[in-house]
Amino acid sequence: MKRTVLSSPGLWLAVMLLLLAGMTLARAAKLDPESETFYQMARHFLTGNEDRVFRRLPTPELRREFIHAFWEIRDPDPATEENEFRYEVEKRFEFVNGHFHEASRDGWDTARGMIYLVLGPPTSQNEISTLNDASSSGFIRWYYGEYGFYVQFVDRQGFGVYELDMVNTPLQLMDYLETFKKYQLTGSEKEIAGRYLKFTIAADPQRDRVTVAVAVHDLVFEQGPDNQQVARLHIAYNLYLADGTIATHSEERRLNLSTQELNDGFLRFDMTVLLKKGRSHLDLLLSDPIGGKMNRQFFSLKKK
Repeated sequence: MKRTVLSSPGLWLAVMLLLLAGMTLARAAKLDPESETFYQMARHFLTGNEDRVFRRLPTPELRREFIHAFWEIRDPDPATEENEFRYEVEKRFEFVNGHFHEASRDGWDTARGMIYLVLGPPTSQNEISTLNDASSSGFIRWYYGEYGFYVQFVDRQGFGVYELDMVNTPLQLMDYLETFKKYQLTGSEKEIAGRYLKFTIAADPQRDRVTVAVAVHDLVFEQGPDNQQVARLHIAYNLYLADGTIATHSEERRLNLSTQELNDGFLRFDMTVLLKKGRSHLDLLLSDPIGGKMNRQFFSLKKK
């Protein structure tokens, strides 16, 4: 899916207030039907901070913005029209609700539903044929050959209600469940991390200046005049100022790579951000339109 920078500041302002300003979190809001469906589908992919923020956003409009950003930042291939991550999660969500209903619990709210949503179908065809055959035995074991482990479920009461059998399931499972909160559904952790631009900033708030350093190995360069290596960057930010106002900026830059930067491993450039006294927050998005990598980060800046 092609990426767009969120134009509405409402969501990110709410996130800033909740995560960066250190406010006491309010009581979780009652979710509207659209938000409730999203939460059921995506809860196992939400990080702890995302979960807390989403549950406490006060209006359906802000939650709708959050949902848009959640899917967009996890799109594994921005060059395509379809968001493959979202499509796969929605397909799995439909499957678990159709096959793993237990007693009064919908499929997404069961142990088997949770594992299927995150890890997908097991690789053993024999196990797939008995996924919903609760009467066959007191336990079900799913093999995940690509990950090198299995997951076992047990029906302790004999009523077809299965729970994770952690005595007979490798602890390796918990590492994967946590990893997939940060990365996509497929590919190794190394491959997935390689889809994002690595960058840092050094701030000089008193001079209203920010220096951005982007990892050279994450960029794709063009041949410029005099055989210079040239990178193209799309830069966009929302700046949440200390007085409550918001400044938005977007630009395209062409940057020449120097020998020093090549040796150092980081391509640097300066940005002017007009700050006001007090603590401000910068939501910065960088993308490489040639190589297709991108990333966004939040930074806190304090001007005396």
